[in-house]
Amino acid sequence: MKTLITRLRIILSKIKTLSFKASILMLSLFWRKALNRDQSIDALKEDVVYKKENKHINIADISSNNGSKILNLDDFKEPHMLNTSNIYFEPSYVWKITEDSTIKNLSLTSSGIAILNQKLLLDLDYGNISGYKELPWKFNTIEYPLVIAPWSHPTSFSYFGFVGLILSKLCRIEHALSKNIWKDAKLCYPLYNTQYERDYLSYLDIPTSSIIDTRNKNIQIKAKSLILANNQSRINRISPQDISLLRQRFLPQISIKRSGRRLFLPRRGKRVIKNELEVRNLLENVFEFETVEDEHRSIEEQIALYQGASVIVAPHGAGLTNLIWCHPGTQVVELFYGGYRKAGFYYLSQVLDLNYSCVIDDDFSVESFVNQYHDMQVDLRILRNTLDKIFNH
Repeated sequence: MKTLITRLRIILSKIKTLSFKASILMLSLFWRKALNRDQSIDALKEDVVYKKENKHINIADISSNNGSKILNLDDFKEPHMLNTSNIYFEPSYVWKITEDSTIKNLSLTSSGIAILNQKLLLDLDYGNISGYKELPWKFNTIEYPLVIAPWSHPTSFSYFGFVGLILSKLCRIEHALSKNIWKDAKLCYPLYNTQYERDYLSYLDIPTSSIIDTRNKNIQIKAKSLILANNQSRINRISPQDISLLRQRFLPQISIKRSGRRLFLPRRGKRVIKNELEVRNLLENVFEFETVEDEHRSIEEQIALYQGASVIVAPHGAGLTNLIWCHPGTQVVELFYGGYRKAGFYYLSQVLDLNYSCVIDDDFSVESFVNQYHDMQVDLRILRNTLDKIFNH
């Protein structure tokens, strides 16, 4: 009986897959066609205004300090490169497309996807199927002479997603086309509507009046000229070049010398430390750490906090995106729940020449995305040994 049920489930799954593919085929024939990443880049080959080849880098997997768990970098690699320590990058592009005899119509979906000739959905981020999830007509149309469209997903990807996937693109676009671009263009994408987004855009001197939220499904945004840029095909794989551009753009404005501050940055809400009181006592009383509570801070405060630190201990979380602002040589100790251990900040530390360690709890759950909000238990003995190695080195 169980075998029969399993077979039925497999058959139903295949039917759903075939139905989905058939639906996409019909939509492609009679409405829009979703290009994949390679097709999108090829379609824009005559519109390149900036192209930067990124050299591959070599980063080995790392074990936790008790050696029981490993952080691996498979999420950063293409399938055929999983057995190597090399991480490869696609070129970083900026394109400027202008209406002409070939491209007669430039527009955006409500999720920020660029459409060529009301037909071709580009994929320069992480898919474009959301371009089918809206009506084929809009009640109102707004056309701008010049539009920058830096993001093409209807949902936000947290603080890391904004800084790593959107802000880095904006820095690349500014680097390619000069700061004057913000005076001339409208910035159009599905806004995060967060204070950090507003703060960062303000630092780029983008006028509030030029920032347009595309999520109104009743308004079609069109452009005479459209500026686009790509992300790497793996979400966590921000190129070293883009990281460098972020630092070049923001650190001169908020320059703090590294002091001897040792910072413990606990989390609130999710992925918290179950034995936080004991961890705090160890860090504060034995190793002279400051505990910096998880509360709202301005962009200036966040950058200054990380720039001024010599040692940072923190649970895995988007706030560690601010490692981008650290001075080389900063010591980082990342704390993990055993069933969710993503290597994004280990990768970032290697690119930035930070000294990285991790402590992973002894939970034997299988690594899974469903565990991403699970709380953790920190082994005080391992944490103490980790810090002893740092301070007695």
